[in-house]
Amino acid sequence: KQWYQRRVRGNNLPEQKKMTYVHAKALLRGWCSERWLIEDRSNNSFQLGPRALIELSQYIQSAYGDHVTTCSLCMTICVYGTRCEDCNTKFHFHCKTKLNRNLDVLRCPSCKSEWS
Repeated sequence: KQWYQRRVRGNNLPEQKKMTYVHAKALLRGWCSERWLIEDRSNNSFQLGPRALIELSQYIQSAYGDHVTTCSLCMTICVYGTRCEDCNTKFHFHCKTKLNRNLDVLRCPSCKSEWS
């Protein structure tokens, strides 16, 4: 450990410092105000915010593709949306609304089943 500390100091790199609780809270508050994160106070946790989902979507899809659901209409990440009860295909609420805006009978574009 001493060798590492001397080596780091020798390269003019800052020493590793522990983040204080106050600084961590300020950092999280800043990320929330910039919409990178959303605080869920009901279970004392944070979730990715809209800015993070939009700006990091390509990375998220490439790194975690098997665990990420995409909207079957616009093919972007779908965190909040609706599913077809018959085929389990997921859609953004706004994509589903836009697709079925001028139709008398609402149908799933994947399996063609009627939506209520």
